Amino acid sequence: MFAAPLPSFPLRFERYGDDAHLAHVGHVDPAYRADLLAYLRTHPSVADAMVTEEHALVVRREGHTFDEHQAYTPGSAPSAEPRHHAVALRFGGPDSAEAARVLDLTEESLARAYMDLTYTVSFLGFLPGFAYLRGLPKALELPRRAQIRPRVPANSFAVGGPYVGIYPEVSPGGWWLLGEAVAFTAFVREGADAGPVLRVGDTVRFVEAAR
Repeated sequence: MFAAPLPSFPLRFERYGDDAHLAHVGHVDPAYRADLLAYLRTHPSVADAMVTEEHALVVRREGHTFDEHQAYTPGSAPSAEPRHHAVALRFGGPDSAEAARVLDLTEESLARAYMDLTYTVSFLGFLPGFAYLRGLPKALELPRRAQIRPRVPANSFAVGGPYVGIYPEVSPGGWWLLGEAVAFTAFVREGADAGPVLRVGDTVRFVEAAR
């Protein structure tokens, strides 16, 4: 029995400033997001690339031309194996009681619901090392808060719309603060393995922190 061939996704880029090109990638299966990023970053004409939920941005290498009509096939470039991360979580942030009321749950059942899920890093942005984690069912989504906090503590576990995330440093923020990630302090690596600790395609599970 032969395996079905992997799909090929057309990419149509447009100029975005002097050296960048932007394409809509919402039609690419989310399961291939990490592979797509690896494909773009290994393209001979690309100096760097970023993939979000809906778009891919590439920066052209100096002295190179970039063909704006690309066809991406999963597995066409070597990519790093996704890693799994278990992050200790101390539930009970400043918004957890209100979130439980909004979702018609107790705080204990709300904490368990978020920790029963496995999340996938969909894309990175906002702050260095900040990962947008997908995996929430609709029943656990919370809309962004109406008022932005001027100062969200580092390591805050937060929910905003369909995403879960951990704030890597003190910053403003409009998500619901539901707890604290414990002993997870290095969001960006230095040296030979430089880059974000949470990479696109990685999976994350939150476990109850020891008391």
